[in-house]
Formats: sequence, C-alpha cells, structure tokens
Amino acid sequence: MPRLSNSTGIAALPVVLITGGIIMEIVIALAVVAALGSSNSLSLRAGNDALMVARGGANDAMIKVLRNKDFSSGGYAVTMDSKTATVTVTRDQPAVGQTTIVSTATIIGRQKTIKLIVDIDPTSGQVGIVSLGEI
Repeated sequence: MPRLSNSTGIAALPVVLITGGIIMEIVIALAVVAALGSSNSLSLRAGNDALMVARGGANDAMIKVLRNKDFSSGGYAVTMDSKTATVTVTRDQPAVGQTTIVSTATIIGRQKTIKLIVDIDPTSGQVGIVSLGEI
C-alpha cells in the first residue's frame, strides 16, 4: 500500500472552508429576501386595510348626509373591526349646495384618505356624487 504524505488532509481544509462560506452566504441572502418579502406583504395589507376603513368612514358619512341634508361635522370617529376612521363633513364646500366628506384611516403607519364631494338639491334633498377618490 502506498504511503500517504501528511499534507493531503491540509489541502482539503481550504476547500471545506470555502464551500461552507459560500453555503452560509446563500442562506443569509435567502433569509434577507424572505424578511423583505414578509415586510412588503405586511405593508401592503396595512395599506389595503386602511383604504377599506377610510371607505367605510366615507360611506357612513354619506348615509348621514342622505338622512339629513344639513348634516355637518367637524370630525367624528367610525370604528370598524377595532380600526378607526376619522371623518369630517363640511357643508357648502367647494361650492354652495355641495358637501365635502373626508375620511382618513391609519393602520401600522399606512395612512389612506378618501375624499367624497356630493351635490345636494336644496328643494328635493336629492344627493348626487360629484367626485370620489383617494387623496
């Protein structure tokens, strides 16, 4: 049997260390990508939830205006599923006979605002939507 030299084990050591280092870099990169993906998903969900709560607040104010054409409020809170929208209703804005509804919700640092302008006929009380959009 041929005799092996004492240096054959030493040559394998750098190969094992380099291979282990490359594997560790790949694992760390995958962990970072997974964490960023999770963070973006949470942020997107918070934004969507805030938008839905703000829309709910605007709908609540619209119902109040439909029931009472003279309804106005400097600000009130609408709570839905432990989430809150702050709603303001301003009469004769931006023009006489129009009412502006602004509903804002903030969830996990994501703020969404809905602005709704309705036209109210003074004699019949009929309400029509002039504009609706996210600010």
